[in-house]
Amino acid sequence: MKIKWSEKYNTIAAYSIIVISISMGAYMIMSQFNGFKGMLGQLMSVFTPITVGFVLAYLLNFILKKYVKLLESKTKLSKGKVKFIGIVLTYLSVIIAILLFMNFIFPQFIASIIGLATDIPKYIEELSKFVTDITEKFSISDHYKDLILSNWKKATDNLLTYVTGLLPQIATFTSAIFTSITNLVLGVIISVYVLIDQEKLKGLAKKIINATTTSSVKDRIYVLVHRFDTIFGDYLGGQMLDAGIVGLLNLAVMLIFNIPYAFLIWFIVTVTNIIPFFGPLLGLIPSFFIVFFVSAKKAILYLILSIIIQQIDGNIIGPRILGRSLGISPLWILFSLLVFGNLLGFIGLLIGVPLFALLYSIVKDIIEARLKQKGLPLDTEDYI
Repeated sequence: MKIKWSEKYNTIAAYSIIVISISMGAYMIMSQFNGFKGMLGQLMSVFTPITVGFVLAYLLNFILKKYVKLLESKTKLSKGKVKFIGIVLTYLSVIIAILLFMNFIFPQFIASIIGLATDIPKYIEELSKFVTDITEKFSISDHYKDLILSNWKKATDNLLTYVTGLLPQIATFTSAIFTSITNLVLGVIISVYVLIDQEKLKGLAKKIINATTTSSVKDRIYVLVHRFDTIFGDYLGGQMLDAGIVGLLNLAVMLIFNIPYAFLIWFIVTVTNIIPFFGPLLGLIPSFFIVFFVSAKKAILYLILSIIIQQIDGNIIGPRILGRSLGISPLWILFSLLVFGNLLGFIGLLIGVPLFALLYSIVKDIIEARLKQKGLPLDTEDYI
């Protein structure tokens, strides 16, 4: 008996098999999630040096471009020699910066953390005495006095527990850095080869795209890659430079006014200022309390100086460095920080805003293309 195959039913059967396969795969992943997560972690660890290498190459390429542009304007060397010298100068700059940090900043940073962890119990004892004196001075009733003192004791106990575990955490963090030194070294080596062969790698990527996609898809991919490079390059480079300047300004005023734990606070402020929107506040709050443990007057002075620096940054430094806006409102910036921060942690706070801006621009293009097909206006104001 000859079976007559229908193209319609063949299509339905193919889609059914695909849906069933995907459903079974999803069920197996969800039912064995921990095992799948472990396997994925092992797989990702294999590619860690490669990922580190490409990320380093992408970031260092900004410095390389500056050196290449300078050498091309000042010398008449060939393009190959200019690039080679530029790469050497780029890595020399990074090595010098690391050596300066390790020799002058890192010891002060570690000393500040150890000193803070050692002295906090003494500061807490002094503050507890201050709280007790205040409750007695203002003749607070026994009920409220006991309530204040019991809550204060709970807060200090929690703080002491955290501080007790701080030094082991520092040791674990330092050990993790040295453990991952192999990945870092391999990543640096890979980044050198990526920078040397970046034109060939770009050409290979274009070759694959041209071979596997249609002309319209190819053009769209090129547009998106260029947009990605523009958004991430301008944002991350500008944000890090801005955070570095704000951190140095904070360090300078703290050293001038003899504010304690200057290098520890400089590190906190520099890292948190990379995060947009509420990053400065995330750095200000712990820094204020660190200084407050030592001196309330200096804490207030630091608060005033920090607010002044943030105003200078927000009105003068930031706009000049960051240049044009990402094209999204503060509401979407906050939304992207909350979502990607929860999903990816600190890395999500760093890349969440430019990643959301990229996704936002793609969705905007799709919606505006559909509106054009229907002959409808593109401006949002027309729909209000």
